[in-house]
Amino acid sequence: MKIILTIFIFLLLSSTLFASDIGEKIAQKNIKIRGGKAKIAAVKQWKFTIISTDIRANKKDNGIMYFDQSNDAFYVEQTLNGELGIFAWDGEKGWFVAPFLDVVEPSPMDDMTRMGASAQFQQVLGLVRGVFYDYKKDSTRVIFVEKVKIDDKFYNKVKLVKDDMQINVEILVSVTSGLVHKISMFDIKQNPNENIVAMAEIKLSGHKNYSGIIFPNFIETSMSAHKVSLLEFTKIELNTKIDDNKFLMPEARPIPKKSMK
Repeated sequence: MKIILTIFIFLLLSSTLFASDIGEKIAQKNIKIRGGKAKIAAVKQWKFTIISTDIRANKKDNGIMYFDQSNDAFYVEQTLNGELGIFAWDGEKGWFVAPFLDVVEPSPMDDMTRMGASAQFQQVLGLVRGVFYDYKKDSTRVIFVEKVKIDDKFYNKVKLVKDDMQINVEILVSVTSGLVHKISMFDIKQNPNENIVAMAEIKLSGHKNYSGIIFPNFIETSMSAHKVSLLEFTKIELNTKIDDNKFLMPEARPIPKKSMK
């Protein structure tokens, strides 16, 4: 019995290590196909011109997101219900105006607003840069689960594993292109293999090549199987410096009514 148990444990460990090895290869292939980590890492300034759609309200708004990773600066213009908001942080100080938050005059940016705005926009940057770009930084592993067929297309299903993860994360990677198709997040207490609806799903599509790096042009988000938003990138500019005047809080000059290019 002891020998049988030892063999069983060995086979179980071997299977787990094999799945981990396949998962790592899928992740590394994805990064290589998209242009390589070195090329992605060389991008320090990101500027996205976007169309944001609130699917439930059937409303579309234009916007600009700019990030400078060299000094953690960001400049964002976004509209909500037709009202323009601006969040500007030069790495040391910033200002914002947001009618949808009852801030109708340009005001110095407080820490809470800065952290909230930065977190929201960094999520977008993270999805564009890629879910596999820097996953090893916090000791996350990629484990292969199975190959699945959806709408006559084949995908490798992998999951992210980390000791202190608070959610289950599953990712579908196209067998043909090697690009990420969907990211699904489940409650850690749920078993995603039991056909439980994901808390959130993010679909990436319309991938295009920008300066030798492949990025998704569409990011669709669903909550509990209900589509809630769609981001369309009409333009992606890499390592392009933004006008420093945008970081200066207006005094006499009026806030623009429409998103600036």
